[in-house]
Parts: sequence; structure tokens; C-alpha cells
Amino acid sequence: MAIICFIYSTNIVYSQSWHYYKRLPLIRTTDKQIDSILLETIKSVEKCDYYTKDIAFRIDYFFMQDTAYLAITTSHYRQDIFCASGLSKILGYYKVKKHLVVVFCDENQKLFERTKGKKRFLENNSDKVKLLIRSEYFFWMFIIKENKYYLKDMINECKSYNGK
Repeated sequence: MAIICFIYSTNIVYSQSWHYYKRLPLIRTTDKQIDSILLETIKSVEKCDYYTKDIAFRIDYFFMQDTAYLAITTSHYRQDIFCASGLSKILGYYKVKKHLVVVFCDENQKLFERTKGKKRFLENNSDKVKLLIRSEYFFWMFIIKENKYYLKDMINECKSYNGK
């Protein structure tokens, strides 16, 4: 029993300095409305004082009670972007204006499609973030009905703008 506890506690300490990588397939959107929504999102985020080129985006596409939802969150911390979702799993990634966008959804959907490309990403970059900053800043929730996107909720934690 003592040996098991020692191994367990050693793994905890060791894992704090260990970097984990995810190998993700490259995907593309099949719905151009998502691209326009993301471009507007990036424009809003670029005005905030905490904006850096390293900020990443996460899209969750899911259904609840026969309604389709699209949620977008932002973070400088990759572990926030890659963390598991109870509603769906990672489908893949793509880039918009050089920003990483990670998509979580079911395999059986028509908004995104996989390509042949794959890339390895550092899953935890907290030691590389220059400033101590909060993990989430923006959150958008859209309801999708008849191929139209309706903004249901938005949280904007941007306190000041940098004049852009």
C-alpha cells in the first residue's frame, strides 16, 4: 500500500512540470457564417488591453433539447481551450487570422469537415504566458435555427480598449 501511494504522489509532482501534447486533425468550416462570426469576435478581442497574438478560441457545437447551440470562448491558456467537454469531444483545429481555433462537437455534424493535415499542440502553456491573467474573457452563445445564428448570450470581460 505504501508503494502505491508513493508512486501516485510522485506522478502528481512530476506531472506539474510535464508538457502534454495533443495531435489534432486540421478541419475547415463548411458554413461561412461561422467564419464571419469568428472574424467579428477577433475584431472585438483585438480592441482589449489583454489582447495578444497568442489568444486562442474554442468553439463548442452541441444540441440540447433539440436545439443547436454554438458557444465561443477565448483564453491565453491552452489548458482552458483543450479541457474536456461533457457534451462533445475535440473534432480538430483550424486557424483564423493566425489564431488557434479548437472545435468540440459530435462527429455527425455538417458545420466542419476534416482534412488530411494534422498538427501537434502543446496542451498546457501556462509557463509560457507572460502575464498573470484571467483565463476567460469573452463568451458568445448562439442558437442555430434554420441555418441562421441568433446571439443568445454574451459576456465581455474587456475592461479597457487599447485604441485600435
